[in-house]
Amino acid sequence: WIAKKVYPSGVMQPMDVKKLKYYDKIVPLFINGKLAPDSVIAQGTAPHTVGFVEAQDAKTFAKEPTQWMTMVPTIYNADTLG
Repeated sequence: WIAKKVYPSGVMQPMDVKKLKYYDKIVPLFINGKLAPDSVIAQGTAPHTVGFVEAQDAKTFAKEPTQWMTMVPTIYNADTLG
């Protein structure tokens, strides 16, 4: 997925989720990779694996959701979800 190449280059900056009015409305699939708590995470570059960084100036992706989101999810194609 292109985020793995573009984001670490430093040409993008993360968004503070506290400033995203509808952050709590984002489908959990994009936040933690699961539709339900018992869902199995698939292979590939799922959006939740490139969706967050540890800090505002970080160049590597976080393993868990943080305050800093790299992009707002918009695509629901099956191959996009990993």
